[in-house]
Amino acid sequence: MGYLNAFMAAMELPVMLLFSKFAKGKRVSTLLRLSLGAFALKTLDIALAPGVVILFLAHTLQAASFALYSCAVVPYLSKVIDHRNAAKAQSLAFSTTTFGSVLSSLIAGKLYDVTSV
Repeated sequence: MGYLNAFMAAMELPVMLLFSKFAKGKRVSTLLRLSLGAFALKTLDIALAPGVVILFLAHTLQAASFALYSCAVVPYLSKVIDHRNAAKAQSLAFSTTTFGSVLSSLIAGKLYDVTSV
C-alpha cells in the first residue's frame, strides 16, 4: 500500500503545480463538479478492481479527483464567502475533508472485519 500512496501523490503533483494554468478561463464550480465525477468513478473502479494492476490504474484518477478538489475549493470559497471569513471557510472545508477521510477509513475497516476480506 505504500507504493500505492506514493503513486497517488505522484498523480496529484502535476495538477497542483499547473492548476492556475489549467483553471484559467474555467468556472471553479465546473472544476469542482469534474472533481466529484472523478471521485465517483475512482471509487467505482477501486470497488470493482480484480487485481493490483487495475487498482493502480483506478488511482490515476487521483489527479482529477482529490488534487483538483484541493486546488479548486480555495478559489471557490473565496468567491462565495466574504473575504473576512475566508480563512475560517477554508479551514472548515479541509477539516471536513479530513474528518470524512478518517470516518470512511473506520467504516471500511469495520466492513473488512465483518466480511472477512
